[in-house]
Amino acid sequence: MMRRTESIKFSEFMSGEYKTNRKEKRRLKTLLKGASVGLAAVPFVGAPMAFASDGMTMPQAMPVNAVTDWTADKMTEMFTHMLHPILELLKGLSLPVASVMILAKIFLLMFGKTEECWNGIAKVSIAYVLIQLSPFFLDILQELGKAVH
Repeated sequence: MMRRTESIKFSEFMSGEYKTNRKEKRRLKTLLKGASVGLAAVPFVGAPMAFASDGMTMPQAMPVNAVTDWTADKMTEMFTHMLHPILELLKGLSLPVASVMILAKIFLLMFGKTEECWNGIAKVSIAYVLIQLSPFFLDILQELGKAVH
């Protein structure tokens, strides 16, 4: 958020008048706030009075897990919503990164390190597939959490 710039005349700055103007503006604002609170209560002056019913009504019982179930659902939803952009970013970056890493491993093949090359390519491929499947795993975890709860 950018603050507004206030221009002050040089003579006011040197004499210190700008400080008194600020104090007066603050005092006026507080007075206006107090007046607005007082004016807000005016519509209720002539309003009819309402009372609670005289009939005996028993309060409804609340299920034991109602609050915890709602909280757990909201937390799961918030966690999924928080991870979604991160997973999309990882999915988008995984192909270029995996391609560069596989090219680097192919250079090892050219230098005669075949075992290290194929091991590296296998690890990069597995990591790429797991990153692409990560939203699916997150959905499975979410469904498991709902089933357990």
